Amino acid sequence: MLGHRLVERTGPELAVQEVLYGFVMALTFIIAARAGIFTYDTPWNLVMMILAMNFVWGAIDMIIFYRIDVSTQRRYTRILKEDRRADGYREKIDGELDNTIFDVLTEDDRQKGVDVVIDGTIESERDIWSDRKRMFQSSAACFIITVATAIPVIAALLLIDDQTAALDAAAVLASVSLFFVGCNIDRETSKGIRLAEGLSIMALALMLSLFAAYFGG
Repeated sequence: MLGHRLVERTGPELAVQEVLYGFVMALTFIIAARAGIFTYDTPWNLVMMILAMNFVWGAIDMIIFYRIDVSTQRRYTRILKEDRRADGYREKIDGELDNTIFDVLTEDDRQKGVDVVIDGTIESERDIWSDRKRMFQSSAACFIITVATAIPVIAALLLIDDQTAALDAAAVLASVSLFFVGCNIDRETSKGIRLAEGLSIMALALMLSLFAAYFGG
């Protein structure tokens, strides 16, 4: 499935982040329209606003994430080209392991990882460019996920003639989608924890959307 392949590109955590962004932006417009904070002439006007906002923020994330990944790759390469026998080099490598899987290893095993890095060989230029292709695919997947969150909202707005009912249906669809996304963040946990996660993600999105709608977000 396309959704599964996109998540494989981004990783589940980043995919959830993009879904949250997309639905919060859509819900902000829906809540603002439902509360009468702004008006629109036709359903297509509102649809284009939502699509444009999701497109812009999805594109921003795509560009920023790719540039950060490339910048990090370059920094790693520079570090590995330094004198690995210099004072403080080991501590520098150890610091680069923060916020990775090494955080949950024992200190002894973490230091084995440091040894592997210090003794390691920098990959070829061809492999570096291959990595950058993967980075671009990941960032592009983020863009697609953000824009795709508008689909259920747009469907409700265009298929339901009564615009009040359409706005309500769009809000419900977005909220239900967020609930199921939250439930699937970590499938290895118990059913109760997954339900709680789904409810918390849905509640967070609604609170952020309400705040944005009423305070000009």
